[in-house]
Amino acid sequence: MVAAVGLILMIIGCCANSVVLAVLMRARREFANTVHTLITNQTIIDLYTCVAVMATLITMITHGYRYNGNEIFDGAICVTLQS
Repeated sequence: MVAAVGLILMIIGCCANSVVLAVLMRARREFANTVHTLITNQTIIDLYTCVAVMATLITMITHGYRYNGNEIFDGAICVTLQS
């Protein structure tokens, strides 16, 4: 239940951050101004966080990740999804 509610919230967060990022990019092109650089960077960080949490919640819903023996790939998955 918690994972499903979290997944719904992360989907809403991804949509909201995508819209804000699109508006900021359009404003940057329209006005050729770099005033919104910090806001754009924060929006990108928020969008990445929402995507990472969605991946973690999907892994929780599907009962975990099965390691396949590749140390580099398994380590990257472990750090990304289980940290």
